Amino acid sequence: MESQSFNKEINQFDQNLWYFNQYSRVLQEYRDEIAIGWDDSASQEINGRYLNPHRDDSEKVQNNLKDQFAKLAEMNKLLSFISSDMDRTHKLSQEIEMLIKYCKKDIKKSFITLEVSKEKKLDSRTTLASARQLMCEANAFKRK
Repeated sequence: MESQSFNKEINQFDQNLWYFNQYSRVLQEYRDEIAIGWDDSASQEINGRYLNPHRDDSEKVQNNLKDQFAKLAEMNKLLSFISSDMDRTHKLSQEIEMLIKYCKKDIKKSFITLEVSKEKKLDSRTTLASARQLMCEANAFKRK
């Protein structure tokens, strides 16, 4: 949502820049048209004091705004990549979290199985000892 809003702002900025360029161009064309018939000391004074600096400032502003627009467009592209990477990172972190949960369950089951195995081993040793005892008794009985 934020990206769409930012895209709208960039498009609005681009449109305003286009209008600014058009207005400046129209003003300069109008000055060129009237310059033919308006070439006296008063026009030179007004041009020198106001209109020529305005034209120079306008060109600087246009260039700076074009640079700013290019940087904003590049920033928007980078933000889009970052947003995409954040989405992927979030999905991967959820998968990792789920896998960790499964691993914890598996480890818990493994410990339970280990304990059962230890009990069975102890039971087996006890049974084996009993079996040996019975075999010894049987062998002793046989000899008698």
